[in-house]
Parts: sequence; structure tokens; C-alpha cells
Amino acid sequence: MKSRKQLGILVSIFLSIVLIPSLALSASATISVSGTEGYGTISASGSFTKYEYCNNPDDPTDCTYNENGSISVYRNDPVWGESRIAWVSGQGSATWTGQIDIGLLEQGTHEYSVHAGDAEGVVATDSATIIVDNTPSVSIESPGVVKGGGLDVTGSATFKSVGNPDYNEGYLEFFLDGNKLDVDKFRIFSTNINYSRESLSGMLIDAGLLINGEHTLLTYASSRLGVGVSDSVVFTVDNTPSGSVDSPGTVRGGWLDFTGTWNLPMYTTPIITMAQ
Repeated sequence: MKSRKQLGILVSIFLSIVLIPSLALSASATISVSGTEGYGTISASGSFTKYEYCNNPDDPTDCTYNENGSISVYRNDPVWGESRIAWVSGQGSATWTGQIDIGLLEQGTHEYSVHAGDAEGVVATDSATIIVDNTPSVSIESPGVVKGGGLDVTGSATFKSVGNPDYNEGYLEFFLDGNKLDVDKFRIFSTNINYSRESLSGMLIDAGLLINGEHTLLTYASSRLGVGVSDSVVFTVDNTPSGSVDSPGTVRGGWLDFTGTWNLPMYTTPIITMAQ
């Protein structure tokens, strides 16, 4: 009889330990992503169920509570899957706010998610997306009709901002008749620029060496990650010399000179004659 009583006591104690979710039925999670360029903001939060553990459900003084939980924030890559960027724990709730540099993200849609888990392993999730478009804009000015001399390439360009000041917003490249004018592309540390190739490279196009007729100038603007646009203009080169010869009038023997004036196209590049 003694062993039965002990068994009964043990069973009674086991059955009296009751788990009661006292404030909420489940965990919850929310996340949002804002911004279009530069630094964007991710805000994530989670709330956790408060569980009540009672040895005697009729005695509220014989209970303990647990409302611990944590949130994990992830970047969801379509190729590499989830990568955690933050983890925060809390009692009852937890929040996290962080920054993303939109100017350093690839073009297209990016997804972020939050997982909120409570003390009993109940998990809630939420996700949010941001669409990145870092396409710049560019325009080029027409030089009109060119008659020799130094020719600059000018215009304006607008780039989406990059949050980190150590990184440039984008690049500019210049082309003449489909041929790139400079070996390197020029780094631009500004969102808006009135550009001049001469100010960037220290060089002008020697229009005096161009053949007569139409030529095409093109400016290509690209974001830091290579999303680019271009604008082009057709201009005309007329390096035809002009001039006149003075009439000597009536000549009666003696030496005769040729005089007059001529306008020749200007060259900016020195012409070197090799010795024979």
C-alpha cells in the first residue's frame, strides 16, 4: 500500500505541472524595407508568447513565467539562399533596425525576411522586398560644325547615390566614331555632374586631324555595378582650307611674287617630320 501511495503522489505531481500561454496565442513578426538610393533602412520586430508554468494551477503563487524569444533577420538570395544579417533576443518582444547600401546592390528585386521564435519553439515569419534601379542618365552637347582646333566632349550626367562615401557613384567613358578615347573609365564621386572630358583627362580631340564629314561622339555613363546608358551626337568636320591670291596687276618684266591670304585648319597635336 505504501508504494501505491507514493506512485499516486508522483502521478499527481506530474499532472499538476501545467503550461498555460497567458498573454498571446503565438509569436508574431514584421519587417519593412525603405529607400530608393544611398542608404536604405530595414526595420524588423517580433513579439513572443508569455508562457505560464504552474505546479498547482489553483495556486497562482506557485507559477513561473517565460516570455523570452529572439528574431533573426535574413537577406534572401535566389541563388545562395538565406544569409543572416542580424540576431536580437528579448523578453516579450525584440526589434532591430539596420542600414543597407542600395547603391551597392545589384539591379532588380531583393528580399529580406525575419524569423521570430518564442520559448516553446513557435516561429513566425514575415518578408519584404525592395526593387533596386541604379540606372544613371546622361546627355551630350553637340559641338556643331568643327573647323580644326581642340574639341572637348561636354554634357551632363546623373547617378543614383551610394551611401558609403568611400565608393564612387559611377563612371563616364567617351567614344569617337565607336573608338574609346581613353584607356580608363573616369570615376565620378557625385550624383549630378556637368562633365567635360578635358577636365577629366586633361586632353582634347584634335579636330584638325579628322577627315571632313560627319563624326559621332558618344558618352557612356554607368553605375558602380555596371548598369549603363549612353547618349550620342553627330557633328560635322569641315577642314577645307580657304584663301585668296592677290592680283599683281599689270606686270612689265622683273620678278613676280605671289601674295595672298589662306586660312588652314588648326592642329593641336604637334606634327613630327622624320629625317630621311
